[in-house]
Amino acid sequence: MRREATKTGWEPIGAGDSDVRTCGPFSELARWDEVSTGVQDAIEKAARGGSCWPLVLIGPAGSGKTCAAVASVMRWGGKFWQLNEFCDLLIDAAQDRLYHNSCGVGYKITARAIWDEWRTAKLAVIDDVGTRTKVSDHQFDTLKRLLDSRELRPTIVTTNLQIDGIASVFDDRVASRLAGGTVIQFDGDRRLGRETCTH
Repeated sequence: MRREATKTGWEPIGAGDSDVRTCGPFSELARWDEVSTGVQDAIEKAARGGSCWPLVLIGPAGSGKTCAAVASVMRWGGKFWQLNEFCDLLIDAAQDRLYHNSCGVGYKITARAIWDEWRTAKLAVIDDVGTRTKVSDHQFDTLKRLLDSRELRPTIVTTNLQIDGIASVFDDRVASRLAGGTVIQFDGDRRLGRETCTH
């Protein structure tokens, strides 16, 4: 199965597991049954290995992209970051400002550990790509590496930019990596209909 997945560019992720890594405050905001049927079908098709990764969820603010991404993480397990948050974590790690403390035992979190967590996640989500019209070299390099390190693996990217907009803000290489996946277009503002998906 792994060999076939690599050949086609598809990798199924199977059923959910009992060790779902939730996404902080978003975990209570998105339920699978609140995702539209068409979007559910598209995500489940990718989860079964029937379409190419990454899934790129495109639409205006409030259209349900983040809710669908979070619901997917909660359904199948995985990790969720916003792009700016991921970039900030890498900076903090590089400057020795990032620590984990559990039961009184603390240790420094390295940039390598952050990248390993991203790379090995069952399903990895990067949210809010292209929310600014200009990006720093650090943001560009981070997004490119995020995409490169998850090539052909279950990954969801949310953005309010169309693919040509991604090319303008980042570059053609980033846009090409996203266009090579499965693009799902969101329309309208779900926040007008359901309060539970606002963020």
